[in-house]
Amino acid sequence: MPKKTTEVSFWDRMRNLFFKPMEFFESVKTEQGITNALLTYAAFGLIATIGGIFSPFNMWGLMGMRSFGGPDYFSWIIPIFAAAGFVFGIVMTFFYSVLIHAFVIVFEGKADYYATYRAYAYSMVPSLLIGVIPFFGGLGFIYSLVLLVIGVMKVNELSVGKAVLAALLPLAIILLLLIGMLVSAIFLFSQRMFY
Repeated sequence: MPKKTTEVSFWDRMRNLFFKPMEFFESVKTEQGITNALLTYAAFGLIATIGGIFSPFNMWGLMGMRSFGGPDYFSWIIPIFAAAGFVFGIVMTFFYSVLIHAFVIVFEGKADYYATYRAYAYSMVPSLLIGVIPFFGGLGFIYSLVLLVIGVMKVNELSVGKAVLAALLPLAIILLLLIGMLVSAIFLFSQRMFY
């Protein structure tokens, strides 16, 4: 007699991601490819992008410009930057997953790149959803980092310590590079001002 498989709905999976992450990422291990993870990231990324466009707390509002639709001369540029940010976010899922997977390889993780990509893409959903809520966006990012560690640990069968390093070292490297570029830009700008 064939085994009965119970199909879990999309929303049940998302609930498990938020409230039963160990169980969720255990199920991610058996997924094939990256299509579901990519589409999930893109769907929630689109929701975050649209929410960000109309939020009075977006970067445009904080700079004194009105949100999209307001009677401001530059309001037409907001959707262009939002679309570019959406595409950039999707491209970054591949780049950041490669960085994480490089450390997974160093720490002798068991899974392939696709599993690492799925762990990253799914773990960023809270950041995308909660990130558009004023004053709570940072909490979504922190929870996404926690989920990323859990996901990397579960799909690659790593210890907690190795999963923390594999998940967070790429972030540290990127932050150091950005700080280095900022310091270099400030130094170059200050040199031009005085000569």
